[in-house]
Amino acid sequence: MWRLRSNPLRRRSDVLETWIMLLAALLLVVAVPLVGTLTALSTGHSLSRQRQDRHTATAVLVTDAPASRGGYPTADLTSGQVRWTTPGGASRTGTTQVVSGLKAGTRTTVWLDRQGNLTTAPVSVRSAQAQSVMFGALASACAGGLLLGGTSAAMWRLDTVRSRNWEREWADVGPRWRRRTG
Repeated sequence: MWRLRSNPLRRRSDVLETWIMLLAALLLVVAVPLVGTLTALSTGHSLSRQRQDRHTATAVLVTDAPASRGGYPTADLTSGQVRWTTPGGASRTGTTQVVSGLKAGTRTTVWLDRQGNLTTAPVSVRSAQAQSVMFGALASACAGGLLLGGTSAAMWRLDTVRSRNWEREWADVGPRWRRRTG
């Protein structure tokens, strides 16, 4: 920056370019990690709240679960109709994943939300930490990419303006130089 102040060939676009680069560097050092950190914390908080909001309950299989067809890793699970009692005492029926081949009347464990509706099991603590880190890193990478893309677009625009100005100036000066050397 100090070189640009005393340079007689300094153009307005040179000063603007310096400020854009300084701002981009500052944002790259401060804002990009901040975006990643806030995203990771938000994801971790959301998944932690999910673990607190869900609980297990015992349900009874209403119909026989179809037998396993085999061949796939998830073949031991199938959809089955179950009946459970909500924390308020109401009886509900719904469809959830159960072990293949179970007979009607078999007790199984299901996951419920705070309202007593069927839901999936919450993410484990270890998976939640991994997802938080992954989403934080992804958010940082996206923010950095947007920043670098925006900076590149600004530099491209400055170069385009400088090139047009140079062409205009050359159109004025070029013919005068040709006469002197010719």
